[in-house]
Amino acid sequence: MAKKDENFKTPFKVTIWTSSHGLASHFFPQSLKKKFDEQPRTKISMPTINARGGRIMCENFVTEYLKDFEKIKDSKEPRITILLMGDNNLRKYALKGCFWNYKFSLEILEAHRGTCHPLLILGLMPSPRTHDVTIPLAEYLDDFFQETILDLYERYKNESRFFAFTNSSSFFSDKRGNLLHLKYFTNDGVHLNQKGAEKLAKRILQNAELMVDSVLYRIGNSVPKLPDN
Repeated sequence: MAKKDENFKTPFKVTIWTSSHGLASHFFPQSLKKKFDEQPRTKISMPTINARGGRIMCENFVTEYLKDFEKIKDSKEPRITILLMGDNNLRKYALKGCFWNYKFSLEILEAHRGTCHPLLILGLMPSPRTHDVTIPLAEYLDDFFQETILDLYERYKNESRFFAFTNSSSFFSDKRGNLLHLKYFTNDGVHLNQKGAEKLAKRILQNAELMVDSVLYRIGNSVPKLPDN
């Protein structure tokens, strides 16, 4: 882990690992570039996207991820990894998929421990088509991730600032927690429309910059601020 007197240079690199939500056919790369260019960015570079349709959190994904992470693990230039989880695990495997999501995410989190590379987990993307079925499992999984991050805060103090979890369902819900599926999702009930992709891109950039603030605060260079809605 980085020492207190280490001086990290900005902008931090950012890589987003996701499923079909990150594909151009669902407006995400275009929306990310648009939102990135809307204002000056000094904390992060333009994120790279590793997206694959139908991707699930499983042993094969972890193997692929760790092979890539091995290339930069010992680098002293922080790279923020964002795991943007779709709901493929839940829609395809129900409770078992929920368990896999948690289990294999923890393996990735453990690989990041002891390095200077932050990890941001964005909890399950909502799926209006199966919302009534998947939402209880998604909420259960979100609770587990929140508890895990809080436990890291308790046990590892400053090191925990390199890890964060955000419930992505909140990006697309009203103040009462109701999912705005007509506003943000396409007719297939799974993927985002252009407005939804832009909202996702905006919030990802905000959370990535917050991670930079958190890391710099850990070494005494900055004070983290919460992103605006």
